[in-house]
Amino acid sequence: MKKLIFKTVSKLALVLVAVFSLLGSQNLIGQIYSQNFGTTSVTTKPFTGTPSTFNSNLSASSWTTSASAFGGLAGNGGGTSASASLSNSSGTPTITLTFSVASGYQVGVTSFDFWRVRSAGGAQNFSMTINGITAGSGTIPTTGALLGSTSVTNIVSGLTGVVTVVISFSGASSTGTCRIDDFTLNGTVSPAVAAGTNTISAAAGTEPSSISSLTTTQGIAALNFDVDIQDDGATAATDALDTKITQMIFTQGTGNDVANWTQAIGGAELSDGTNTMTGTIGTNTITFASISPTGLGLIADNATKTYTLKVWLNINTAIKTTIDGLNLVFRLQSNG
Repeated sequence: MKKLIFKTVSKLALVLVAVFSLLGSQNLIGQIYSQNFGTTSVTTKPFTGTPSTFNSNLSASSWTTSASAFGGLAGNGGGTSASASLSNSSGTPTITLTFSVASGYQVGVTSFDFWRVRSAGGAQNFSMTINGITAGSGTIPTTGALLGSTSVTNIVSGLTGVVTVVISFSGASSTGTCRIDDFTLNGTVSPAVAAGTNTISAAAGTEPSSISSLTTTQGIAALNFDVDIQDDGATAATDALDTKITQMIFTQGTGNDVANWTQAIGGAELSDGTNTMTGTIGTNTITFASISPTGLGLIADNATKTYTLKVWLNINTAIKTTIDGLNLVFRLQSNG
């Protein structure tokens, strides 16, 4: 069997910045916002009805649209429910949510969900941004259905002040309708942490310059990337709180040659030497979600913890004939 060599960037070329949520013990990933638009048809903008779920450190929920008014159409519950709707969804109309974050707090969004439906000639597609960050996109069926919990396509974290969610519609074949209901955001609302409080630095491990194509299982995977994260490292004893990490997202760094990681990476493992979990491979991310803030994610006050990343390869794809010598670059970016 021919042994291919899949090169990785050396340790010194890696960008050692961390992506994680710094949380108090009461702030774990969960539903931070949900709006079902009530039971009275929504026509006037802005719509400021009270969300069914609204984190206590958020306020001033408001929905508006680029149209002259909302369409007043029924929502997910039929005639007894309301929605945010457009009576004419041709062109590229938008529906926009804004809310405020309390001073001293920050928002991170990890996933979203909403019900959507269109008429035969209505907008067939949607895309969504959060404070200008592309968060996701999808299609709108003619039979109403929830998206299901959908992870954001880019990191959305460290949001303060006013958060603006814009849903844009497109692809209408005529002046048909479209509507959304049961809109939900999942993530964290946590105390804002001064930038630089925690420090991230290269750990002592030695990363390989290449990965053999024979490394196709977790059991034989070796260290590919390691970092030290120190609580209050920039300013010792800034607070009397532990760092509690609930999510890490590795993204593609400068110099990465493999556009679609799902074609090259079969799986990934994150460990602190005692606690271990596997991640989800996306097109351009490796996500470790729902990290235990009392185990793998816990860094005691003023302490340092080393995290290691191991990956194994997926060579049962078309890319195996062109992958030899390509670079994988892992990047982490702090939301604190």
